[in-house]
Amino acid sequence: MKVINLATVTVDTTAGGTEIFSSAAARIATTEGLNCVVINPSVDIALVDAGGLQISSGIPGAVVGTVANSPFVCPAGIPTEVKHNSGALRAIAGASSTVKIGLGAKP
Repeated sequence: MKVINLATVTVDTTAGGTEIFSSAAARIATTEGLNCVVINPSVDIALVDAGGLQISSGIPGAVVGTVANSPFVCPAGIPTEVKHNSGALRAIAGASSTVKIGLGAKP
């Protein structure tokens, strides 16, 4: 297994969320066979649309993600593994959270 640790990111309550993993980094990771992102926050965070305040999908009913409406919660202190192939990841928190991020390759 290949493991890459990235710098921590501070995620706060900013509307639209904070980018925790860039699309540029995702492109490189994909070419290196890294297909999962591990997220471990100090305070619960929720993953939201990569477009932030602009919905990046044409799916009817899509709304801007918030702590209250996102079901994609990464609990505090627990590594959450996300299969990932491309694009940025954004998150929002109810209170400021220091987020550890890492990349890995899974079969």
